Amino acid sequence: MIRRPPRSTHCISSAASDVYKRQGKEGSKSIGTALVKNKTLKALYLGMNEVEDEGVKSISEGLVRNEGVEVLCLEKNGIGNEGAVSIGEMLRVNKRLRKLNLQDNEMGEKGTKILYEASKVNRGRVQLDLERNSTR
Repeated sequence: MIRRPPRSTHCISSAASDVYKRQGKEGSKSIGTALVKNKTLKALYLGMNEVEDEGVKSISEGLVRNEGVEVLCLEKNGIGNEGAVSIGEMLRVNKRLRKLNLQDNEMGEKGTKILYEASKVNRGRVQLDLERNSTR
């Protein structure tokens, strides 16, 4: 069942990006593959989907070649330092993404440093939300 995400000041979703169910790692692989080909999706809300490090790697790989997504919300997904490395690699090459919500994950200081460095390469074009990340 597909449900609309709750209204949030941090994430904006459009009808095209209302993917809100427990995707997990397997669903994330499909999303990553679809992102390579999709040119119309602007915002993708995947909060609370149990994506974790493995799933975010697939999504990041898709976003390396995606030229449409401007807003990505991945809050509360159990993403740790390995996931931060995948996201950081994507941020170094993806120039389209403008807003990335990674609140309430598990990347800690090491992961947030990786993302900070990647955002400098990206020349600050992306707004990172890293609130409430626990140390791992």
